Amino acid sequence: HLGQRRIVVLHGYKAVKEVLLNHK
Repeated sequence: HLGQRRIVVLHGYKAVKEVLLNHK
């Protein structure tokens, strides 16, 4: 479903954002 894929993308984006903040 597109809904599930959208959720996965949101979680991935959030994870990447946290990693970038942590590396700072």
